[in-house]
Amino acid sequence: MPIRVTFSTNHISTIDYYKNVSKDSGQSLSSVLSEELYRASQSHATKRIPMIKDKSTPKKTDMEFYEEIWQERILIPQNALDAMEFKNNVKRNEMNKLEKEKIKEKLEDIINNTGVCNAIYIYTERKVNNVRRLAAGIGSILLLRKTVHDDVFFGIKKAILIPAIELIAYRIDTSLENHGVNTNFPHICWIPIYYINNKAVMIPVIRKKDVSLMTKPEGEVVIINPFSE
Repeated sequence: MPIRVTFSTNHISTIDYYKNVSKDSGQSLSSVLSEELYRASQSHATKRIPMIKDKSTPKKTDMEFYEEIWQERILIPQNALDAMEFKNNVKRNEMNKLEKEKIKEKLEDIINNTGVCNAIYIYTERKVNNVRRLAAGIGSILLLRKTVHDDVFFGIKKAILIPAIELIAYRIDTSLENHGVNTNFPHICWIPIYYINNKAVMIPVIRKKDVSLMTKPEGEVVIINPFSE
């Protein structure tokens, strides 16, 4: 049984739009509005979207939302410290092939012998003695349960270092572009996963459907040397 409802609106353009729909469809304005309200109610019910937003609860940004998922669902809350020393062909602050291979072997051993799926090695201190051709340092190892959660992928292979002050002064994408970082790919946002020497390690959050089929979802190792610049 139809129920008569009376309401008023300040949005004249909205009423004009539905009047045109009414005219084009040959239906009465009340019928058009009734159908629209029904579709809207079903959409809200299906998506569980509240009709009236709770303004008392601040809305999280995408970065805040996915950073929280990273902390709670991806990162294993047990950072390991590691000391490394390398000789032979050390060139200033750049890592040589042997150094990268040794760190990669260490991370792969952790992945193969534990329940860890991915690992990131970040140098927190590194010294180079060019006379003795020696490099030594301390690194923090981030252990990850996975890189995929629900329908999103955390792109650790695209990790980049950005001065933290720039993240405050500029939009994140603008700051990344200023450092020559390619952001021309589908992504939701970038999130910080670690801070070292006034810089933030940033990674992109990507919808799983937008990830290349060639991308290896698990078993990845990433090495970051903040002292190479």
